[in-house]
Amino acid sequence: MPGQRLFLGLPVPSDVSEQLANWTTQELDSSLFRCVPAENLHVTLIFFGERNGQEAETITNLVRQVEWSPIRVQIGPLIVYSRSAVASKLVVDMGALEDLNKRLGWGQYRFVLDADYAANSEGALSDWTYHATKPLGRLCHEFTTVADLERRRRRHRHSQPLDLHVTLARLRKGAHLPPDLPTPPNLSFVLDRAVLFESKLGPGGSSYSEVAESRR
Repeated sequence: MPGQRLFLGLPVPSDVSEQLANWTTQELDSSLFRCVPAENLHVTLIFFGERNGQEAETITNLVRQVEWSPIRVQIGPLIVYSRSAVASKLVVDMGALEDLNKRLGWGQYRFVLDADYAANSEGALSDWTYHATKPLGRLCHEFTTVADLERRRRRHRHSQPLDLHVTLARLRKGAHLPPDLPTPPNLSFVLDRAVLFESKLGPGGSSYSEVAESRR
């Protein structure tokens, strides 16, 4: 049986998602872009890929154990990710980002991926173990894909900070990106919950259904 395609996401509040979806529909050329519908707007935190049986159940149970700390964000400039995804890079308080990064334990990946570094860093391995025992850290350490690990390792190598973004549209196949992208509306909102989503691919694009929610 096929598995579930899962990711941990932070839903954009419905009132804000409606405003953003209306803005993208009005401001982005529909012949060039396919806009993301309001109900699909979210911030992806951890992508798990396709998971079967026990793994999917373990991920679900861990998500329900996570105590999510709300994060206030502001819509930032449009940036193109992965060649076709047009997203707003969210403006976030640096302290909140550092706290989230610590809870995820992403900084400790290098201790595992670089054995020499770990061997010469006092307390590094114990720090990694500590984060890996927490629900959010375990989700990140045990269930992220190899591609995610590799991206994260490059991010640390180049000292690039963790960023949060929300994809608003995707460039249509064969279309070329216009020289200038419009400035999105100045909106501020709170990412107040973390949700485990199942993504299903269809002829009209992806649809997302909620599987589990973190504690608040």
